[in-house]
Amino acid sequence: MTNQEATIAEYDALRQEITQTSQKHMQIIGAALTIVSVFIAYGFQAQSSLAFLAANVIFVGTIYIIADSKRHITSVSTYLYAIVEPKVEGLQWETMYEENRKRENRFPLRHLYPIAIFVNALFSISTVFFAWLFLKDYRILNVLLYICISVILGASFILVSIYVLQVSSNKYRLDSVNRWKKIEKELYPSVVAKPMND
Repeated sequence: MTNQEATIAEYDALRQEITQTSQKHMQIIGAALTIVSVFIAYGFQAQSSLAFLAANVIFVGTIYIIADSKRHITSVSTYLYAIVEPKVEGLQWETMYEENRKRENRFPLRHLYPIAIFVNALFSISTVFFAWLFLKDYRILNVLLYICISVILGASFILVSIYVLQVSSNKYRLDSVNRWKKIEKELYPSVVAKPMND
């Protein structure tokens, strides 16, 4: 197998990995929405504060999993863009996608993640509100436990939101491209990919 064939095989495998990760991403969202909906429906029906807390935990966990999935996809796609595509003529999916992203940044799509975080914050605050609304036992230990859980959920949501905004930013993507180029330059100084216009 020649170097170019190996590069094309690597490219195909990594493109397949991006596709599989994206599919898994959608399956996780679908499953999480179903489970959260069941917990919320049960919470209203049984007036169970624990159901709302469970829905919030699943919701924040799902946001983290989605952000981590986005980070992985960004890492693979920037590797293809910065390292693989410049070496093989005709491979251009990530290059074209990157150009499309730059052009879309002129439009409101770049505000999608902050809007999603805002909507998610409303959902998270609502579930904590209903958890407190349906709290039946106001003994001091129970109230302290709910305060601790509420603070932990709030802090978790804030940290996960920051992570989502970070991995979805153009700066993170550009840093990833530069990181791949630097690694390649250090490991293989004689076969560095030609520089791309950033």
